[in-house]
Amino acid sequence: MRILFFATLLCLLATSARAADKDAEYLALVDSAAAAPQSAKWCEIRDIYPDTSFYRALGNPGAAQKAEEAGKKMILDKSRESVEKFKRFSREHFGNLGAHRYAAYLYKWNRELLKEGMDGPLPDFGKGIDYIDNKLEKLAAKALLDCAVATGDGRTPATGFNVITADEQRIIIEQYFRVDATEAKLSKDGDRVNSIVTVQIPDGAAVQVHFRLDPRMVQRIKETMQQPP
Repeated sequence: MRILFFATLLCLLATSARAADKDAEYLALVDSAAAAPQSAKWCEIRDIYPDTSFYRALGNPGAAQKAEEAGKKMILDKSRESVEKFKRFSREHFGNLGAHRYAAYLYKWNRELLKEGMDGPLPDFGKGIDYIDNKLEKLAAKALLDCAVATGDGRTPATGFNVITADEQRIIIEQYFRVDATEAKLSKDGDRVNSIVTVQIPDGAAVQVHFRLDPRMVQRIKETMQQPP
């Protein structure tokens, strides 16, 4: 029993060490991308993101909703602490497409209200909204979307778009078809889980869009479902 206990403990410690290494590798890429976005390794950042503890800690539905919660906290509290939490969240989830799109939306909304002579909803400590780099957020969103759609054309199960979050699937539908999904179903291809989304093109036929769900995404959803409420 003691041997089994220590073997289990060593396995857990080794897993934690690997996770910490992945986190450090990922954050180094993130900081490099923030400093020099034009030469950033965007697809590498996206690929490694699901291996981090930040991704695994989210559960479902993911970073886009959590980013919105962090944004609302800033708007309500208008405190430096809430801003620092938002900045930390943005850094840890830099590989998440939905988080970048939300940050860019927040910045645009605040700017538009200021132009209309209204109070901006975001806290300003005398330096403007310097904690959101709008150019970086827009560039990151485009680059990560390009990475997501580079893996296939979405026309068949074999050439489906590889996605790492449910947000990516929704955003691809919005971006390229500009309509809401009318039906979604899952299928299995060996050990791979596919998602088939049906969209209705205005004055046209219904089209099926295929997505291949990253195995780490599927595993994380399973873990979330098994957690006690």
